[in-house]
Order: sequence, then C-alpha cells, then structure tokens
Amino acid sequence: MIRTKQDLKEFLAAEKPLYLPTKLDVLSGFFLRSRGYMIWKYVENLRKSEYHLASKGLYHDICYAFLHRKWHILGRKLGLEVPPFTCEKGLLIYHCGRVAVNADTRIGENCVIAGSTCVGNTGPNTPSPKLGKNVYLGWNTVLVGGIEIADNVKVGAGAVVIESVTTPGAFVAGVPATIKGMV
Repeated sequence: MIRTKQDLKEFLAAEKPLYLPTKLDVLSGFFLRSRGYMIWKYVENLRKSEYHLASKGLYHDICYAFLHRKWHILGRKLGLEVPPFTCEKGLLIYHCGRVAVNADTRIGENCVIAGSTCVGNTGPNTPSPKLGKNVYLGWNTVLVGGIEIADNVKVGAGAVVIESVTTPGAFVAGVPATIKGMV
C-alpha cells in the first residue's frame, strides 16, 4: 500500500506503462481522451488520493479532498468504483464499464480486471474476497463473500465465484465457478 512519496512514485512508475506504453500513446491519449488514457487518469488519481489520505497534515487533507473529487467524478463517468487501499501495485483495468470493488477487499500485485466486474461481500458486516498476486478477472465476473483466491488464478468471463480457490495457477469458470484446468 502507498504510505510514502517513494511508494507513490513506484506505484505510478509501475502502472503508467500498463495503460500508456509509449510517449505517443500519452500524447494521443491526452488529445483524443482514449479509453486507456482515461482509465489511467482514474488510477493515477486513486493512487495520489491514497498517498494524501495516508499522510498527516492540513496540506495533505486539502490535496486529498481535491484529488478525491476528481477521482470520484472520473469514476462515475467511466463506471469504475475502486476504493483506496484495496489494490496493490500493478492494477490494470481493461475496460470502462461497471467495475465495483468493496472497500474491505484486498487485491494482490499485478491484478487484471476486465469490465462489468463485481468483487464484494454478501451484505453489511460480512467479509469480502482476498485475491493473490497475478489474478486475472474476466469480463462480467462476480466474486462474493469471504473467499480467498490463490496467486496466478484466472477467472473466466461470466464466472460467479462463491468458494475459495486455493490452487495456484488454476483456471475457474462457470456458475458457480469450479476449477476447469490449470493455466
């Protein structure tokens, strides 16, 4: 999680190339407001908000209020709802569209989330999922409850995961999701 200015720089340096690999992508994205550019701006504001939220002082409080507003407005336009301190470094969101992550969820490094995805709990005061490193969530996936997903797991499009997947490198799909093979 982001606690220091150095952490913030590391997170941004690791994530920007995922959305905008070249300087030409940055330039054209800025002028054309491409999907990758807009999602990057959302993630960038999320990360900066995390830094200022974790820091103490009036300056950080003011910066957080400003960045939180920008991040929230952009999230509403794009259909993204990822609360602070839920995702480790390397978050890649492929599509705009309804992506909802519960505030209690913990997502490991290098997670990929496709559009129309829900990662949450089953109601008030119930646990949320914990995802390992290098997890891929396909289009229209749902992960609910106090489940745990091991490292390197791929969740197929349209899957509903309601039980823990403890096998690293598994491919799960279906409703309810079951292990279909290994990656």
